[in-house]
This record gives sequence, structure tokens and C-alpha cells, in this order.
Amino acid sequence: MTHPATKQQAQQQRACDARGLWSSAPGQGQPLPLPGSQVSPVNARLICEAKMTYVENAYDRWMAKVDAWLIRHCGLPSADLDDWGYYGAFEDGVTPSQAARAALRYARGYDD
Repeated sequence: MTHPATKQQAQQQRACDARGLWSSAPGQGQPLPLPGSQVSPVNARLICEAKMTYVENAYDRWMAKVDAWLIRHCGLPSADLDDWGYYGAFEDGVTPSQAARAALRYARGYDD
């Protein structure tokens, strides 16, 4: 497997690999083309990075709604509460208000 030249490339490779978009074949280390397409490795990398950016932006917007709910109801943002599985809830399609309620219950010790 080729080694990424920069820390940023290594992070992108790990993120793409976690999503099954990076080749793990020895000596390749290139993004995989999408199934049934003729996408070049360079374009596949761009597609992977664009998808990751979209998800990160969507998660940031979702967390802003969680924080707004928490501040409105308890006066604290998520950063000031005990760690809770926000990203997992985001991936599972939980609404921001449901996630905020669950995080608040967890912080108060009512849920595990």
C-alpha cells in the first residue's frame, strides 16, 4: 500500500476506507470507482471527499440544532454535558430534539 504524503491525505484515506471507498489492495491505495461506472481514481477521490464534506456540513448543522435545543432548555451546549453518542444518533436519523433530550437524560444519569 502506498503511504499518503501528508497528514491530511492520510485522514482522507482513512475516512474513505471506513466508507468502503478506498482500495486496500497491496500497492494500490487509490479510491475505488463507484460500482458500474468508469470513474477514474482521481475522480473517485474527489467524489469521496465531496461526500465526506457534505456529511460533515450536515452533521454540523444538525449539532447546531441540538445545541440550540439544549441551551433553550437547560442553558448549556452539548460541549458542557457528558459525552454522548451524537454522531451515532445523527447517522441513525434521530432528530436533533430527540438527541438533545437523550443527551440531557444521560447527563442527568437517567439513561445509560
